[in-house]
Amino acid sequence: MSGSGGEKKDFQVVEYGNTHGEVRFGHLWGKEGSNVQSDVCLQGSDPIHYITLEKGAKSNGERTGWTCLRNPAVFEVKCGDNVDEDKPAVMIEAINGDIVLKASNGKIRLQALDVDIQAIGEDNKRGVIDLKANETINLDAKIVNLGSNKTTAMKILSTGIGEMTFKTSLTMYSGIGKAITSTVGKGGKDSKLGGRDFLEGPVNGGTSSILGGIL
Repeated sequence: MSGSGGEKKDFQVVEYGNTHGEVRFGHLWGKEGSNVQSDVCLQGSDPIHYITLEKGAKSNGERTGWTCLRNPAVFEVKCGDNVDEDKPAVMIEAINGDIVLKASNGKIRLQALDVDIQAIGEDNKRGVIDLKANETINLDAKIVNLGSNKTTAMKILSTGIGEMTFKTSLTMYSGIGKAITSTVGKGGKDSKLGGRDFLEGPVNGGTSSILGGIL
C-alpha cells in the first residue's frame, strides 16, 4: 500500500474507460501519494464531472464515507411520477449536522402549491427561525397574519423610521396601551402614559415596542 518515502499507493486500483469516461476502483485523489481514496468513482470526459464514493484517509479520517458529486453545468432531479399526492417524493435527512443550500451567484427559490417551514425544538432554547437580510425583507400576500392565539409576545423595534399605512381602516386593541415620544428623554418631562424609565428601559433596550395597544 505504501511506496518509497511513505507515499500512499494502492496496487489494487482498477480503471476501465476510454476518451468518453472512466470507472475507477480505489482511485487516489490529488498528486501521487495522496491520502484520500475513493472506493468507486464514475468520471466523465470533463475533469470536473464525476461521482465518487469516498473511502477517505486512513490516517486522519478525512472525507471518510463521503459521497461527492461534481458537475460543470445543470444538476437536475425529477421524480414522483408514481407517488401519491400526500406522500413525499423527495426526502433529505441529516441525522447529525446542518443542511446548507448555497447559491454563490444566484437565488434560492422555493415554489410549490403550499410552503411549510417549521422549527421544532426540544426546549425553549431551540425551535427558532431566523430571517436576516442586509437590505430588505418583503412580505406580499392578500392576507398577512403575524401571530396567533398561541403567541405570547410580539416585539417590533427599529432604530430608524417607523410607518404604518392602512388605506381603508385600522383597528387596534389591547388591555393596556402606552404611547410616548422621545421628549421624555433627558431634560424632558414624564408622560402621562409612560415615563423616562419606560423609554430608557424596554424601548432603548430593544425588549418592547414603542407602540402597544389602543390609544
